[in-house]
Amino acid sequence: MVSHSQISEELARYINGRTDLDSFEDWIAVNTWNVHLANDAEAERLAFAIEESLSEHSSGHISELQLRDELKRVLLSVPPARFIVVSLGSRQNYPEASATVRRVALQL
Repeated sequence: MVSHSQISEELARYINGRTDLDSFEDWIAVNTWNVHLANDAEAERLAFAIEESLSEHSSGHISELQLRDELKRVLLSVPPARFIVVSLGSRQNYPEASATVRRVALQL
C-alpha cells in the first residue's frame, strides 16, 4: 500500500518539474486507487486533496499553473497532529489505545 511519504515525494517531483502532469496523474491513479484500505489517514487525506485538484484542472476550472500552486499548498499544509497516550508514564500509539485510558493529545 502507498504511504503518505510516497505520495508526498511523487507530488514534490511533479511540483519541482521532475515529472510531467500526465505521468503524475498516471502514478496517482495507479498507486492511490485503494488508499482508503491502507489504514493511513494522512495518506488518504493527501490523495483525496490531490484528486480534487486534478479534477478541477481536468474540468477546465483551473490552469496547470494554478494546479501547481494549489498542489504546493496541499504539500506544504501542516499535517494533522499525531496523538500519543500518556498513562502512568507509558506511551502507546493512539489507535491501539484503550478507550478507558485518559488521552492526552500531544502534537509531535
